[in-house]
This record gives sequence, C-alpha cells and structure tokens, in this order.
Amino acid sequence: MSNNPDFLQQSGLAVSSVYYDFVEASVIPATAMQREMFWDTFASLVASANGHYSSSTGESAVTSGTRIPVRACSQPVDAAWGSLYDALYSDNVIPHTAGLKPGSRVNIARRERVIRCGKDFLDTTFPLSEGSHRHAISYMAYFQNLLVILADGSTTGLQNPKQFVAKNGPSDSPDSILLEHNGTHTEISFDRNGKIGASDLATIDDIQLESAIPTLFDFEANSAGEKCDAYQNWIAIVTSQRNRTFSSRDGEVRSMKNSNWAIASTGTTPCSLVIKQDGSAVADWVVDAITATIIESAYSNNLSTVRLCATNAEAGTKDTFITELQQFLSGMNEHRGTTAPDTIVKVISTSADNAGKPARPVIGTVSDSERVPSPVTATIDTMQSHGYDVKQAIAF
Repeated sequence: MSNNPDFLQQSGLAVSSVYYDFVEASVIPATAMQREMFWDTFASLVASANGHYSSSTGESAVTSGTRIPVRACSQPVDAAWGSLYDALYSDNVIPHTAGLKPGSRVNIARRERVIRCGKDFLDTTFPLSEGSHRHAISYMAYFQNLLVILADGSTTGLQNPKQFVAKNGPSDSPDSILLEHNGTHTEISFDRNGKIGASDLATIDDIQLESAIPTLFDFEANSAGEKCDAYQNWIAIVTSQRNRTFSSRDGEVRSMKNSNWAIASTGTTPCSLVIKQDGSAVADWVVDAITATIIESAYSNNLSTVRLCATNAEAGTKDTFITELQQFLSGMNEHRGTTAPDTIVKVISTSADNAGKPARPVIGTVSDSERVPSPVTATIDTMQSHGYDVKQAIAF
C-alpha cells in the first residue's frame, strides 16, 4: 500500500487525492449513496477486475469509428446525431464556387442546393410508393403507417412501410417522424415557423441523421489532473445529449439516447489513480470503465445500456467484472429512487492487429488521433453509409 502523501487510504486502496476529491465532489452525490458504501463497492469492483484485457474471439469486433479524446472537448458534443442540412451547407462537398460560397449571411442558392440534396437523400433512402419527397406537402401517421400528401393532392406512403418506426406530436401534424434504414435512424423535423421550414412545401425544418459510425469516447490522459478533467468533461457531454423520445408504431414510448457510442481508454502513460494493497496500480482502463460508466448512468435519465470498448478479458474476469458493475448500477438506481430500468453493460471488443498482437481497447483504426472529429464529417460519412453518393448527387 502506498504511503505517498498524494494518496489517501480508502476501503483498502490508496486513492490519488486528485481523483478522490473529484469523486467525492462530483460522483458520489450523483449516486445518492453513502460514501462508505460507494468506496467499499468501488474496491469490490477493482478486485473483480484482476485479469488484464487480451485479444480473443467470441464477440463481434467494431472495425471503424470516430475517436473523441474527452479531455480535449472544450464544449459538449452531440455524439449520436447530426444535421444533414448543416453538414451539407458547411462542408465543401458542395463546391465553394461563385454563387454557392457560404458567408456571413445565408446564401439562398447554396441553401436551396442543400435542401434539394436532402430531399434526394430521402428519395434514395426512404423512397415513396409514388412521387418524390420533393413534392410532399404533408406527412402524417395513419394507424401504423406513414401517409404522405403530395402537391397534386394525391396520397402515398413508403415503399417499405416498416421504415416508419415512430413519431413525435399529433398524428395528423407531427413535430417529427422517425425512419429507419440499415439499423440507423433518420429524424425529419417540421416547423412552419423555422428558418427552413417556413419556406418548405412540407414545413421540413431539418433532417437529423443518427450516426452510423460508432463514436469512441477516449479517456486517454497523462496525469491524474488530466484524467479528472476528462471525467468532468464527460459529465458535461452526458448531460448535454438530447434525449429523443418518440411514440412508436405500436404506441410504446421509444427513447433514442446515446445509441451508438462507447467508453474506452487508450492511454500509454499510466495515471495510477488507485493503488492496491500489493502496491500495484489498478489499470487505467478499469478505473475509466468504473468512473465513466457510473457518471453516464447517474447523470442520464432513462439510460438502459452503457457500452464499454475493450478486448476480451482472461477467462471469467470480464464476466465477473461486468456482472458486478451492473449490480452496482442497479443498486445505485435504487438509492436514487429512479424508476429507470436496470442498466445493461455491453462490451464492444476489438480484434488483434495485423501483427497478431492483442489490440489496445480502441475502436478501429484512428488517424490524426489528437483532432476532435467534426460532426459534419461524421454526418457526411453516415449519408454515404446509407448507400447515398453525396458527391454524385450534388453534381446534378
């Protein structure tokens, strides 16, 4: 056990004073648990993660993704969704040529090109039985189907009615509708007073795409101070996420919060936030998994799944750790008096690298790793993942 004055003794562990102060101030109060119970349970979780994480088979590997270093997030980011209109307007996929250059004022010609491209995306990804989304003047939910009224007064629906999964607001004049393609969602929002909706035939104000590209929130840091800065940023990120709630086709409430992100740690410099009785440091990934998962669950409403990005643990270790972590979250929810369902912890594994060495816990290949990826790029990539050729579409 460490006698370092920068560490405090707690429940059989030596805890970095910086990390201890952060947990006492920002984590324990959110769990509504007694501090002694929290630290005792924390020590039990550490003990259940004795093995190290190594590469093996048994879980599907994620082969690509967007990595966001949490400590570099100076402001909250929406990890799960992006505006198709904003992305196309900002990105250079639509050339910044004469007449189409974005500037301090809205370029009407560029905006019209963006809207035309957005409607074309809908025609390609969610085709109507008859006509085009360009000619739609109204969308409504009719029993379990999407009914679309066209400018000539005719009515139509989706070629694949099952692509319509939910709506927000009244059936005859929804605030938004939720469509699904290849396992990811698109939200069409309506606002007759919106900056775009006011002049749109169908009052479509935006088209939001759920990211098809997994987002990895990476807690890499080089010191205890940087690590706790990352945890503090994580609180801001978690609490800023928009909780999209819809009424599904069968009438049930459907929540779309944080559907495609994972938690991980790829740091090469150990921060050694917690020291065990034998003098060895608890792996940063274990502390990150415990801390970030508790924060996500404690600061989120109606959270049902937390995803951890890691390679498989040695036999039995991962299962024990995940089981105890889920039990901790369930107990925490009881103390908070929440009616949310028990939180499920899922592990997204990674495969070995090309040399056959166990991969570090990181989703896919990462380039320019210190740059926080632009939501614009992620949204354009998502459009492409739906089979929509953006560059070809804007050329017409």
